[in-house]
Amino acid sequence: MYKQFNFSLRNATSALLVTFVSIFASLNLTAQCGFQATCSNTNYLNFGMTSNGDGNTIEYDNFVGGYHQSLVRTANGEYKVWGGGLANDGVANLLSPTTINSTNFPALTGSILKAGIGSLGSGAAAQQGIVLTTTGLFAWGSEARVIDATITTSNAFQKITVNGQTDGLPAGVDPLDIKMMFTTDRTLALTTCSGHVYVLSQSVANAGVGATASATQWHQVTESTAGNPVLTNVVAVRGQRNTLFALKSDGTLWTWGSETFLGDNSALASLDRATPVIAPSGNSIKMIGVTRKETSARPSYYVLNSDGNLYAMGENGERQLGDWTTTDRQVWVQPRYTAASPGGTAMNNIHWISPQEQLLQIRRTITGGRIIHLC
Repeated sequence: MYKQFNFSLRNATSALLVTFVSIFASLNLTAQCGFQATCSNTNYLNFGMTSNGDGNTIEYDNFVGGYHQSLVRTANGEYKVWGGGLANDGVANLLSPTTINSTNFPALTGSILKAGIGSLGSGAAAQQGIVLTTTGLFAWGSEARVIDATITTSNAFQKITVNGQTDGLPAGVDPLDIKMMFTTDRTLALTTCSGHVYVLSQSVANAGVGATASATQWHQVTESTAGNPVLTNVVAVRGQRNTLFALKSDGTLWTWGSETFLGDNSALASLDRATPVIAPSGNSIKMIGVTRKETSARPSYYVLNSDGNLYAMGENGERQLGDWTTTDRQVWVQPRYTAASPGGTAMNNIHWISPQEQLLQIRRTITGGRIIHLC
């Protein structure tokens, strides 16, 4: 059984109302269906309204949205994509959900493990799709939208080679080693089953290795702590164009990029290595996310705790933090259902969050069967 939610989101740059459709599959399943398993701590069924509070096994990317594109993983393990510029030639539009297979995308080989979309939000070069299969990485759509333009040969769907690795992956990393693949504008980030993070980015700071990084090589993210060790024990990496945000298995939060906040009341900073973020509470963390306002070049961070409480921090010019103000916050605040004094009732019983990871400050949450927009 499928439930369909239709809702309109406010586009802050064009004041247009865009309808997005999210299809949530019933989880009355006893197995992983057609999904190709990767890590032991990957649970493709742990998502949406019936997800549990275990942040280590949450599967974020069953549904992925670009500016004018959508991608879903169906209950039988197929991936379907539709929208602007994501036909096989990377230029034509797909007007209905189209299965990503070798019939529709002839260069595809292997079984699909992960898929994502990165987009800018407007303009001619607006979107690029990325697919990970058992044989490696594939890309199609507008060149340079996610990965450097020298890595691809055209807009068309194609297998990529990165720094001599014909599967496109970091040396020593196998496709089945990937727990999470996160795509956004100008950045591709991989979280491995062992908890390491590799970034292929056109933003030096997003690479997480210091002041020097190559846009055509994978970099293993390091910490800002003494000796700059590699970032380890990571279970999730999310982000936006100039910000990456990680959750470790011990519940600690880390961030890096040219636009970051640390939750300690410090100002916006550029950090080229992963740096600890003050957690909003002592409760265990279920999900994390980031969005960004283009005109202010500032991010907004989100943390959903396992107890259902939601926290937000950062840019708030479009009320995206949900605290009924337009005041930017350098410490965590709780979004509120109402503005009633002394601040209204804090949002609780939240099952799922999906910040806009591709454009600006549009986001939605699911609580008790309702969809709530924080803008």
